[in-house]
Amino acid sequence: MKTLLKILCILTFVWSGVMCVSYTVIAIPGDQFWTVFFEKFEDNDGFSQLQETVPNIDVVLAQTLSILQNTWYLLLVALFALGSVVGAAVMFKSIKSDCVKNRQLGFHIYTISHLLCIALPLLFSMPFNWSGTFFTLIIVGLYALVVFKKSTNTPTEL
Repeated sequence: MKTLLKILCILTFVWSGVMCVSYTVIAIPGDQFWTVFFEKFEDNDGFSQLQETVPNIDVVLAQTLSILQNTWYLLLVALFALGSVVGAAVMFKSIKSDCVKNRQLGFHIYTISHLLCIALPLLFSMPFNWSGTFFTLIIVGLYALVVFKKSTNTPTEL
């Protein structure tokens, strides 16, 4: 079980670390930048070709622009991704020390960060991501299995 916990933690470091950095970088230019960016994109000749091949591209771009213009949303996602990394780091550190309480603390930090991230689109009136939520709940469930499973070898080890 410790190997699975290590794998999950490493995947969390990579995925949530990338999310934290990318959402922060996307939020830095501000909403005006993205408005101008999309206006220039729509004026490009390649956009007309894209409209021919991708149905409802205008709707997709409008939804994307509404997300990119909301700086607070982007920064909160980055903050919760950072919380996920912190939770995984606490769990990862507890593997060597074999401290069950730290492992559980890290799990709770990780889970709360992800639950808040799932709730963000609802708070900002944005489209809800069902597939992302399903994937997140599977990963949280795997963490729960690893963190809270009692080993038959020793009573103090997970």
